[in-house]
Amino acid sequence: MTERRPPRGAAHELERYAGLFSARTRVMRSSAMRDLMAVTVRPEVISLAGGLPDTSTFDPALFARLMSEMPPAAALQYGAFDLSGRTPGGRLYADEFFIDAYVGAVDDRTNPDISPIFGDLHGLPPALLSIGTKDLLLEDSLAMAMRLSAAGGEVDLRVYPESPHGFLSFPIAMATAANDDIESWLAERCAG
Repeated sequence: MTERRPPRGAAHELERYAGLFSARTRVMRSSAMRDLMAVTVRPEVISLAGGLPDTSTFDPALFARLMSEMPPAAALQYGAFDLSGRTPGGRLYADEFFIDAYVGAVDDRTNPDISPIFGDLHGLPPALLSIGTKDLLLEDSLAMAMRLSAAGGEVDLRVYPESPHGFLSFPIAMATAANDDIESWLAERCAG
């Protein structure tokens, strides 16, 4: 039986996450931020790193077109694939603030639109999953890699030692190596 933490207030959680993001981006040089933004505006790259994609800045016609097409490949970083808390990985973070922030009050959090680990994963493009050994979401990435493979998909799971959640945006050698891996992997599958 796992011990649950006492619930925290939303203001505390927002402040904590804002502080973590601020600490990460404060050390980034402007050129690093420009490089990061250049990757995220490429139409073949849809990143779920750190949460759901922000589509508010997308041109509605472009967003509709992108969502109607199957991308040639998917690079998934530290994904939360079970927001229902029913899998071993999902139970590890079931009481985290971000669950309610993303999902809100819904009757069935096993809906694949909310928890993709419960979806039909057949016919998906090749997937690269990048995760650190110190990330709370490690179990989810391991389970999703197994589910993708069982569905006949091409899956490449890369687990980076001693790396915490969000490490890809840190100014550290492990992040540089992982980002180079992701860029190479995507380039191989998106070329042509």
